[in-house]
Amino acid sequence: MRDADVFPLSGLGRAAQSQPMVFETNIVRVAPADMAAFETAFAAAAKLIREAPGCRNVRLIAQVEAEGSYWVIIGWRDLEDHLVAYAQSDRAARVRDLIAPFIVAIERGHGKEVALT
Repeated sequence: MRDADVFPLSGLGRAAQSQPMVFETNIVRVAPADMAAFETAFAAAAKLIREAPGCRNVRLIAQVEAEGSYWVIIGWRDLEDHLVAYAQSDRAARVRDLIAPFIVAIERGHGKEVALT
């Protein structure tokens, strides 16, 4: 399974791409023996996340230098869409149920893209 097949950024409309968004950024660590199972579970979780109001895109990026470490980057229309509408929803609980069994550590954050002119 290729990253682009599971977590595409294409398919976002031109208007959606031009609007600023807030990024949920997580560094997730799983046991190397659980990587394949985590990636499968995350693919199912990504479908749920993408259907959440305000979600613009979902990315899972395996770190090359650190086996079992991933960057999870989720674009949201705004912080409220993530922290209120999504985080308190049944959908978020289902996502946690899918991926939490594999996570041994997580660092969470939020960011905004900086315009490079």
